[in-house]
Amino acid sequence: MSQLLAITIWVLQLRTAIGQHRLVQEYSGSDFFSKWEYDGGVARGNAQFVDENTAIQQKLTFVESSTGHAIVRVDNTTSVGAGSFARRNSVRITSKDAYPIGSLIIMDVIHMPYGCSVLPSFRTSGNSITRPHAGEIAIIETEDGISMNPNYMALYTDAGCIQSSYAVQSGSTVERNCSPDLGCRVEQTDPESSGSELAEAGGGIFAAQIDPAGIFIWFWSRGTAPASISKSKAIVDISDWGQASASYLNDTCEVKKHFGPQKLVLDINICAHWAGTSFESLCPGDCNAYVTGDGKNYTNAYWEISYIRVFIDKQSSTVLTTEGAEETASGLATLDTFDVFRPTDSDTGSSTSNSNTPSLVYSTLDGNDITPTTCTPLQVPTDSDSQPRPTSSAIKHSLNITLLPILGSIVAVFM
Repeated sequence: MSQLLAITIWVLQLRTAIGQHRLVQEYSGSDFFSKWEYDGGVARGNAQFVDENTAIQQKLTFVESSTGHAIVRVDNTTSVGAGSFARRNSVRITSKDAYPIGSLIIMDVIHMPYGCSVLPSFRTSGNSITRPHAGEIAIIETEDGISMNPNYMALYTDAGCIQSSYAVQSGSTVERNCSPDLGCRVEQTDPESSGSELAEAGGGIFAAQIDPAGIFIWFWSRGTAPASISKSKAIVDISDWGQASASYLNDTCEVKKHFGPQKLVLDINICAHWAGTSFESLCPGDCNAYVTGDGKNYTNAYWEISYIRVFIDKQSSTVLTTEGAEETASGLATLDTFDVFRPTDSDTGSSTSNSNTPSLVYSTLDGNDITPTTCTPLQVPTDSDSQPRPTSSAIKHSLNITLLPILGSIVAVFM
């Protein structure tokens, strides 16, 4: 590995450890569920995702009064009759807000769903209204959550995104190509990152950074998280976070090309196993048999969440512009004013529309909504496009002029 490449890798990943992020949204306490939409229906697997009323009536979603923690669970009280393809009620919720490049997501989870046939997921998903293929980031994905079955992190994108072979991370890469069904997966090496091990440890902290320099995911078991996470709710400085569990650098996966504004998605699926794996390799018997009966198999199939917080990079250069404009004009706001992309209700059902510029509502920090005319988010043009290998100009762009001047001096030696 050349000196230039080594320094580039170091600088790109140090970029994730410098710069403060400020809070723009918190999901916690009594109003946790007011900021989500319930996605009723079915997907691959045996889960019947229910609407909000059903979830409340069956106590599949509620806030625990004694702790203030949010609970999301699979139905474990209803008797489901035997059949060739049984379904059991569960929950999938999607945040009403979508978050741009420059976002940082932190989740404090006390308990993660586990048990044979149980597949929990916490991820972000691109807003298909504004961009049909706007990427997906899996922060938590496990199969069955049985003992010693690890958490996986992954990106899912269109063709052209791969994880670089020289990304520095603590996790173990399983697949580098992000476009197949499996995505570019990284296995979390900490056994306390999922299942009963996580619950017995008292939970842990997950975080994901969506940055122009790349996408980075961390996990800390209870009691080992950086002090900056607990010090302040309003501002987080990630300079003490250290090495990420999963690292996806921009030089081999252009963030601005593959990822649009991201919504948060939390769910618990049943018997929806990944391509290339079989239920029999993880648990005995037939998966469908676990779904039927009195539901006692799903006693541990629940999320218990202290909070989810979303922050924005204070140095973010994202702006809102009218269609076709590439320069900031009078009256247009930066992220210092507008932080959250929120599609209107009329947009959410327009999957057949050919429009690339739906009406959007932008939420200000004081909670007011403003609807601009054909307004779309645009990342400020960069000095250079993504390069097949890191270059000095790519380093300058990734730094975003936020690192210490000494770093610029180091890179200048190789220009």
